[in-house]
Amino acid sequence: MKQVSLILMFLGALLTTPTIAASYTLSLDAATSLYLTDDCILDGSSPDRTLLARLRPSLMLAPTSNIFLSIAYELNGLSSDSQFSMQGTGKTPRLRIEDLEREIYGDDGHSLAQNLDRAFITWYGDGLEASFGRQPIGHGSGRIFNPSDIFAPLTPQSTYSEYKGGIDALRVRKYVGSDGAFEFISAAHRDGAEDAYYLLRWEQSLQSVNLSAYGGRTLGAPTFAFDVAADLGGTGIYGEGVARVDVPIEDSLRAVIGGHRRFVNGINALLELHYNGVGETEPAEYPLATLTREWRNGESFLLGKWYVAVEGDYQPHPLVTLSMATIANIEDGSALLQPYFSWAAFESGKTTVTLIGGGSFSVKGKDGEFDNSPDTIYIEVQLNF
Repeated sequence: MKQVSLILMFLGALLTTPTIAASYTLSLDAATSLYLTDDCILDGSSPDRTLLARLRPSLMLAPTSNIFLSIAYELNGLSSDSQFSMQGTGKTPRLRIEDLEREIYGDDGHSLAQNLDRAFITWYGDGLEASFGRQPIGHGSGRIFNPSDIFAPLTPQSTYSEYKGGIDALRVRKYVGSDGAFEFISAAHRDGAEDAYYLLRWEQSLQSVNLSAYGGRTLGAPTFAFDVAADLGGTGIYGEGVARVDVPIEDSLRAVIGGHRRFVNGINALLELHYNGVGETEPAEYPLATLTREWRNGESFLLGKWYVAVEGDYQPHPLVTLSMATIANIEDGSALLQPYFSWAAFESGKTTVTLIGGGSFSVKGKDGEFDNSPDTIYIEVQLNF
């Protein structure tokens, strides 16, 4: 079977490595979530109920002082009394050569899915680092909108606590001094070598400023991205963008500028402005945005052109965080309001129990993008050990 070959490729590296028993870390992440969804959850009608469960064992193995192996496998269970749909819970990244069959079991309202999400080896040398296999890769400083991350990013609308998806890639990183690096990244694509990623990334840290950029070829097109993040007297300012330059820049550029600040009263505030060149300006043309390569490749999740996000959070206690975020389509007036709370209820050694919850509520505009987003309330219990 093709799926078996992927597992054998990574396990082969593990089995052929000498002195395997040097050191290892085995951990488990388990979570159970209850979601209540309705067109308007406050109108008195009975909401749809969905129960989600996640079980994720992971292994980190160090056979020698400069070689590390990482493996993580995830099981996702779902039980729902409606046609429940949630971005991210049923998808795996397209930047994979081959994959396990996602669904193990499924019938009306019940399903069990699997995901081999991490399986890579990392080697550290003198000023050099290389990793091969299924691994997470990211880029950029955006907190809510993160357009220059084209490596299986998370959707800004999601309320589900998920891990960033692993992609099949080779990375070779050369450190330059103590504050700089060059990195070659080659990532596979399920549609073939023509759509694979071939990128060279540069990073440099200066006093109070971090710079990074990459360029190369992705999805068969020349691709360039940048990221700048600075600390200006306690206020974080950042900007990032990405474009495939085989089409006019206004139709391919996706960029964000933002800032965040922690005030003396313990409140954190964040503001971001996002331009989505692959989106559309008129609601009637929003379906065209779903035909773009960025949408199909899981890089873009928005239909319009201009967005603003505002978020504030406060810690009334070191173990409790309260926050409220708003994501708005500037042109059609629709928005999502997303309250959130987190309570670190228990900690003993490496064992933690965390209770999180919140919701997502649609503010309707004029034929707006978020008009049909269902209202959602959720609560989740996470166990890590």
